[in-house]
Amino acid sequence: KCFSCHNEKKAKGGMIMTTVEKILEGGKNGAIWKSGDALNSHIIEKINLPEDEKKHMPPKGKPQLSQEQIDLLFAWIQSGADMKKTMKDYANDDTVKVLAAKFIHLPKEETEKTYSFAAAPTATIQKLSGPFCSVFPISQKSPALQADFFVKEKFDRKKLEDLLKVKEQLVVLNLGNMPVNDADMKTVNQFTNLEKLNLNNSLITNNALVDIKKLKSLRSLSLAGTQIDKNAGQSFSQFDSLKEAFIWNTKISTTEADELQKQNKKIRFDRGYIPDENEILTLTSPSVKNEEFILAANEKIELEQKIAGATIRYTIDGTDPDSTTSPIYKSPITADGFTLIKAKSIKTGWYSSPVSSFSFFKKGIKPAEAELINKPNEKYKGNGGATLIDGKKGLAENFSDAAWLGFREEPFAAAFYFDTVQTINSISISYNENVQSFLMPPAEVEVWAGDTKDKLQLLKKASTPQPTKEEKNIVRVEGMKIDIPRSTYKYYKIVAKNVLKLPTWHPGKGQKAWIFIDEIFFN
Repeated sequence: KCFSCHNEKKAKGGMIMTTVEKILEGGKNGAIWKSGDALNSHIIEKINLPEDEKKHMPPKGKPQLSQEQIDLLFAWIQSGADMKKTMKDYANDDTVKVLAAKFIHLPKEETEKTYSFAAAPTATIQKLSGPFCSVFPISQKSPALQADFFVKEKFDRKKLEDLLKVKEQLVVLNLGNMPVNDADMKTVNQFTNLEKLNLNNSLITNNALVDIKKLKSLRSLSLAGTQIDKNAGQSFSQFDSLKEAFIWNTKISTTEADELQKQNKKIRFDRGYIPDENEILTLTSPSVKNEEFILAANEKIELEQKIAGATIRYTIDGTDPDSTTSPIYKSPITADGFTLIKAKSIKTGWYSSPVSSFSFFKKGIKPAEAELINKPNEKYKGNGGATLIDGKKGLAENFSDAAWLGFREEPFAAAFYFDTVQTINSISISYNENVQSFLMPPAEVEVWAGDTKDKLQLLKKASTPQPTKEEKNIVRVEGMKIDIPRSTYKYYKIVAKNVLKLPTWHPGKGQKAWIFIDEIFFN
């Protein structure tokens, strides 16, 4: 209920909650709790606001905390919010333990489970952990490990393969929402002691179960939102230790799920929330199937919606799609330079989904060399000019990442060189729009070109709309495509000027804005 808005990709309020370390760092408003003082803790204040209030957490329309969950969080903060204290360290009559018992249904011997294998070296665990993959012990003194992957666009198969260094210790693996497929399960089935595997909303099919069923210790398997169907039934009967399988939002119908349950009485098949027939639910927003937001030459944009029977309507002109006149998504969409896709899901008997936005860039023609003319700020210098043509996209929330170049005192200015003649018709700039952090779109962009770097002519000036007061909370990677006369020059210079005075409604009114750029694309 917290990860979806507070992760490395979408850190609302500057808060990341994917690791203990990030939680303790807090967000833009500081620490989210005061140990021993739940009433004055930021997180409790937000949770207790009326749901219609803008600052209520989780936001209206998102799954809400139950009163029992709120009571548990309150009691835990009041008791000192000790992140290292385990359940066995609390007295049996302690309020925290009493409340937590309502959510912990494991028998005592399983809660206290011990393992015969040795712990992995601490240095190895630390090396395996990173911004998009956290590896950590399942409890303070246990040698067993859990690995969680985050941010679909940053998924790296090598990171999954690297976990084989702790294949004996890994007992929990979370690959939910990652672009893993059937072939990746040949890596997963080498984690011999794996007990819990989350593959929700991944790309696997029935074929993946051929490898997954080889996991002799697997007890819990999450397959929600995948392509598995009724033909997976035979594989389920061949699992040695499986106790539960989550199959909601798959191609398995209610009738087929009932039949699966009859055939596999030792496995509990969880079909998720089954609404009352008179209840109106809100659709989830469309997602993209593409693994990257930089598209190869012939690659197209693929949208998807997991709910059967839902229709996707979209726009590519920057406006929000509506439910009746916007184009219906029927086949992959061709991108031209920079393309902003806005999409929503529609289905009779359901509330329409919120609008989702995705920025795509065409890979284009890579220059032989890129050189910075003006120096970026010392804190945000990335890898110099090479940063602009290395094909590595940054995340809007993490502008300190080496993928970004940040400029404030001087405009962005860089030169690009092609060692062979190339025909260029457009140039696309990928920039960071993080309004509250003073990161604004370019005020103006100039494109210069010539056959020698000393004799360049101005080809085009361009600008892009600046955010309004109503858009003050925007945090996103944006882009602007600049069409130029058909050109075959070897040298190009791009100057992007930052906003010199932030608007009066901005907290930093009158101050200079930053401009952050991660990639330049030539098409």
